[in-house]
This record gives sequence, C-alpha cells and structure tokens, in this order.
Amino acid sequence: MPAATDSGHFTDRPHDLTIGVLGGMGPLATVDFFGALVRMTPADRDWNHLHIVVDNNPRMPSRSRAFLFQEASPVPYLLAGAQRLVAMGAHLVVVPCNSASYFLAPVRAAVAVPVLDPVTATAAIIVTGQGAERPPRRPLVLGGMVTHQAELYGQALAGTHVTPVRPTDDEQDEVVALIEALKRGGHSEAVVEPLVERVEALVTAGMARGADSVILGCTEFGLIAARLSARLPVYDSNELLARKALELARPLL
Repeated sequence: MPAATDSGHFTDRPHDLTIGVLGGMGPLATVDFFGALVRMTPADRDWNHLHIVVDNNPRMPSRSRAFLFQEASPVPYLLAGAQRLVAMGAHLVVVPCNSASYFLAPVRAAVAVPVLDPVTATAAIIVTGQGAERPPRRPLVLGGMVTHQAELYGQALAGTHVTPVRPTDDEQDEVVALIEALKRGGHSEAVVEPLVERVEALVTAGMARGADSVILGCTEFGLIAARLSARLPVYDSNELLARKALELARPLL
C-alpha cells in the first residue's frame, strides 16, 4: 500500500476559522451549544465541518456568587481558558454563558481574538428583528441573577427601540429554581414536562405586563427551548450565539 502523503488541509474549506468554546458554565449548556453549532453548519462530509476546540471547565468560581456576594472572581479562570484556546489555535473564543458576559471585559483586553458572548449576539438579532414577522419591542428576559440584577440585556439594548420586560422578584426566584433544576441534569419526561409548564406560566405573566417576545437569557434554557409553545417569538441565546460564531468562522457559506 502506498504511503500516505500530507496534502495539507483535509477540507474543501481551508479558510474557515477555528472556534474555541470556553465552556463548563454549565456543561450541559456547553453540549447544547456545541450540538447547535454542528447542526447548523452546512457540510456535505465530515471534513467540511468547522474545527472546534472545547475547554469544558466547570471548576471555576460561581459567576452568580461572585456578583452577589463578592466571592472569588471567575475572571482569572475565564482568562486562562481563553488563553488555552488561543494557544490551541482558536481564531475566536465563544462563551456560552450569559452570566459570564458580565466578567468578559478583562478577557477581551488580554487576548488578540474576538470573544463572543450570548448577550451581545442575542441583542443584535433582537434589534434588527431578523427572521421575525414583527420586530420585538418588549422581550421578557428569563435569565440568572447576574443577568437579572446587572440588567445585561437592558444594557445591551440601551438606546434602541427595545425595552426588556423584567420578571418580578418572586418570578425571578422561580427562574433561578428552574435553571438549577436544568443544571442538575434531570431530563426525563417526568422532570422536563413540569419545567416547561413553569416557564410557560412565567411567559403568561410577562404577557400580562406587555411582553411581545421571550429571551431565553440563560444558556441552560436552550435544553428545553424546542418544547416551548409558539405564543410569543422565542430567542434562544445559546442558539443565536452559535449562529454568530458560524457567521464569523465561515463568512461565505
């Protein structure tokens, strides 16, 4: 048998960028992001998919506890992860965690590649109304405590025609409980069905206060996004982050 030769890039798309995924926040959300990115990538064979490097590191300080109680900051861990991904050849770093978006400024300052986050990616789609029959004006934001208290989507949408609808304090406690249930990984039908019903109840409450759409502002919610009803347009931040990553990594589809 003839010896194999190195023909260079084993792909018809040698100019695609390598994506680095800074994950583990939580691991299931990272898996959901990776799956979404692979599924939406046009490729007629394995070697025409994107090169994706994943650093799934759940052993970093809680973003929520750092924000709420001034406990250990996740910034050094986020920075180290981004640097590992760049050292492994990533041309852009993607962080599938809404809460982590709050801590990314020092990371962006320290690495020489773009660092993408779900808040920015989702806000951009919301403002343009891309793919919507009616551009959203009052999206209900369902996210963790950092996203809620720091008003990450309110900040990202400031100065636009879009004004987010915030859950009440009691509703926010319910949102956090739902996120924790998803993080624990109970995805049997017996567990997921009541979770979906509880999210639907939150959407109903938001509609009563004028919400015309829903932002799933925690990447864990991507795990049940497909199960939600179509009463309002739903913007899944994990999926939209994957779309933005694909757009940058493969600008000419």
